[in-house]
Amino acid sequence: MIPKNEYTLGEALSLLFKELKLEEKLFEQQIRQHWAQWFGPAFGKYTHSIRLRHQKLHLHITSAPLRQEIWFRKDQLMQRINEALSAQAVKEVVVY
Repeated sequence: MIPKNEYTLGEALSLLFKELKLEEKLFEQQIRQHWAQWFGPAFGKYTHSIRLRHQKLHLHITSAPLRQEIWFRKDQLMQRINEALSAQAVKEVVVY
């Protein structure tokens, strides 16, 4: 068992990111980087911006049919992102 004053490198980095409030920025960058890979090239092509603020994922979609599809599948999208990130990074999806 590891004493409380000793951490693995991964745990130490995780604590540092939380302390410096960089964890959300890291999640946002990972979502941007893998967006088209996770959801397909159409999503990547028509997604104008991706922002994560206070666990709300803000998506600006330039295709009306795709925006409608995302709106109907927000819960699935959120669940898939959280599973890919292995964290509860997104609690709400806002599409505009």
